[in-house]
Amino acid sequence: MTPKHIRSTVIISSRAALEAEGRFAAYESHLAAAPRETLRSAIAGTWLTFDVAVAHYSACEALALATSDQAYMGRKTGTRVNGTLLGTIARLARSAGVTPWTLIDQLPRFWSRGFDGGEIQPERLGPKEARITILEQPLMRFEYFRHGLAGTAESQLTPFCSRAYVRVERFNAQTMATSYRYQWA
Repeated sequence: MTPKHIRSTVIISSRAALEAEGRFAAYESHLAAAPRETLRSAIAGTWLTFDVAVAHYSACEALALATSDQAYMGRKTGTRVNGTLLGTIARLARSAGVTPWTLIDQLPRFWSRGFDGGEIQPERLGPKEARITILEQPLMRFEYFRHGLAGTAESQLTPFCSRAYVRVERFNAQTMATSYRYQWA
């Protein structure tokens, strides 16, 4: 099912990362008045319409950041979304033997908390390697979203291992499907 809404927390965290990196004014200059006002008044934990998400990621895309900067912004967004609670839970979980596979197995459930459609398919490739494919996600057309999502995934995986690497493996512009390669040590 194609997403119709996105959780406001995702976009609020993305906007906070842009502000923290001194890119907020340039970003906002690419927003039309209506979505700018909607985003300014958004509160965490609510659903925003998908057209607002498209406006947000269009403005992010207009910044023309390098791929590495897009992933960096995603890591900052992920760190903000994760908050200190996930870090505390991850430290406790590592001592109890929880691995990145525990998180990966829960990705479809986490996905549905951020998007009210689309599909996520995890695939085990090796003991410390996975392919995650996201289907029916129109935001994938934005390079900023694709690479930012890789950075967010790294920030979510890192508390469960000593080092995480996530990269875009394949993007299909016709179906808006993207595969990511997850690796960790």
